[in-house]
Amino acid sequence: MCSALKGSSVRQGEPQRRTDAGELGGEPPLIFRTKAQMVYEQLRDWIVRGKLQPGESVDQERLAGMLDVSRMPLRQALLRLESDRLIERQPHHTGIVTDLSVSDIDDIYGARSALEGLLAEKGAAVRDADLIAQLTETSAKMAEAVGSADNEGFVVLDRLFHMSLYKASGFPRTIEMFEQLRSAAERYMYYYAAGTSGAPLSLAEHEAILAAYRDGKPRLVRKLTEKHLMRSAAALRQLAARRLTNPAPSDRPRGASG
Repeated sequence: MCSALKGSSVRQGEPQRRTDAGELGGEPPLIFRTKAQMVYEQLRDWIVRGKLQPGESVDQERLAGMLDVSRMPLRQALLRLESDRLIERQPHHTGIVTDLSVSDIDDIYGARSALEGLLAEKGAAVRDADLIAQLTETSAKMAEAVGSADNEGFVVLDRLFHMSLYKASGFPRTIEMFEQLRSAAERYMYYYAAGTSGAPLSLAEHEAILAAYRDGKPRLVRKLTEKHLMRSAAALRQLAARRLTNPAPSDRPRGASG
């Protein structure tokens, strides 16, 4: 089992506060998460960041011990991960982390290109000086992340950049679908960030999208967004195919922390 599990635990029963302000005296409202939810979030994070490797067996007994939970919430979390297609059951195994899939990449990124192209064009049609300033600031932070080889930070900033533009579209239903697809793609994005030197190229593509928005060219913003996604998909297909034909340790995702 992955060494990332060592020293980790999931505790239950303590309320946590949201980061947004609440209604009582300006305090953030209390929220509660079940053990199953907390275990699900932790395991999903490990899978997405490559700390639980594709093809790795899911040892329920060891996971339960490492996470300090009973088998019931663990099973509930694993069922959700199976629904997310991050874990699959195998004969004579409790389950394994699903492998990278070329067909899954085509499915996710084909849908993302269609939806995000629309959202990008509609968002860019709204002229907003504050949004331009926000995108400019985010792009600058992405450049810093590239300079410091901060893969995790780059992925987070990438989401912020696109979501900021898409929210201007005024299409909440389409944004909701985008968020679902983005969540499904997140694992591949971390794999891409750790397995390639493509961050500078991705940064240049974001800067081109921003320049087109500044110039008032929403159709170009759409075209550049679609091209950006499909270029990423092509690189991911190569990585996935390489892993499936030669799953050497150097081809495996190392996560943002290396």
